[in-house]
Amino acid sequence: MKQIVIICMGVLITLRADAQFKDFRFIESSIQSKLIKEHHFYHQDGTSMTIHFFSTNQLDSLLQMNNLLQKVWTEIQPVVEQPKYANVLKRVDYLYLNDSSKFRVKDYTHYGDGYLYTDGNARANKLGKDTLRVFLQTRERMGNKGTFYYQTFYLTFTFNEFKDMLLLNDQVIKDAIHAAKQHAPSSKKIGIYPSFPDAYHWEDNRWNKYEPEVKRNKKSFFEPDMNVGFQYVRNAWVPSAAVGIQWVKGSYFRERNVFKLLWEPHFSFTRNADDNLRIRRNDFITFRFVEYSKGENDKVYMPTSFSIGYLAGRSGNLYEKSTFKFSLPGFAYQGLCIEPEFFFHNLFKQFSPSLKILYNFE
Repeated sequence: MKQIVIICMGVLITLRADAQFKDFRFIESSIQSKLIKEHHFYHQDGTSMTIHFFSTNQLDSLLQMNNLLQKVWTEIQPVVEQPKYANVLKRVDYLYLNDSSKFRVKDYTHYGDGYLYTDGNARANKLGKDTLRVFLQTRERMGNKGTFYYQTFYLTFTFNEFKDMLLLNDQVIKDAIHAAKQHAPSSKKIGIYPSFPDAYHWEDNRWNKYEPEVKRNKKSFFEPDMNVGFQYVRNAWVPSAAVGIQWVKGSYFRERNVFKLLWEPHFSFTRNADDNLRIRRNDFITFRFVEYSKGENDKVYMPTSFSIGYLAGRSGNLYEKSTFKFSLPGFAYQGLCIEPEFFFHNLFKQFSPSLKILYNFE
């Protein structure tokens, strides 16, 4: 469910961006979206480059572009070198299209005027760095047989002066893109993964992780857990739900051990003498352990897992008093899991096998 919501949000942001491109109204909020991955690159001369992208195929499209900054500079030079923009902090938003291009210039005169005092004279000096934001689009397919749409992504540069962009040749930019590809999540699914902001220093080939990603990779943390399921037990399909807390030990997207303590109600439905539907609830307290390995979430696999539960609240005659249940490893794909489960009471009396289908909201 969470993945579906995130995908819908991503498509909504994309459609908003596409609509605003038609009217050429550059948007600020989408760049800050948590659905967009960000990679930051810094050069020792003060130049920086940030790639904002949704999927790695957008990085592939960047590799096909040649002389991008030379093209931008040729088009914006007559405007940004006008006298009114001298010593003024400014930003250029540049829309790159296959058959045309558009741009706007925004100045920040409210920052005030800066001066450099030397040899008894005060000379005007620009405060801060100039920013170039290049808007690009890729043609994406929605689902395997879905319709096509255009998805926006961004390149953001900072320069001491706009003419410094000529110092960034194609090879330097492509090296940065290759580094981003190697460090980006392998999945091309839009919006499934949260943002991965990183900083890369060209001069010493070193990545610096930002604090949110450091927290995701810390050795252990607690977070809520929730799942829904169906189990075939005692010749009937019984729906269930579970909420609780889990302790994650290890990297969130790599090898990790997960310990869960859950309240797990099972629901059964009967009709009374008046033919009115009655819902009966049986509450289990369940401990669950799952061991994940790197990359297993992207394929069908058999995780190391087991669970044990005790019937803490009973209604009806589906389960006996003091019923226990336990599960063994099954097959999983992303949040979906199919596993065998067994119910018994009083030292394995009335031992009942079942099959459980479980969806975990990760």
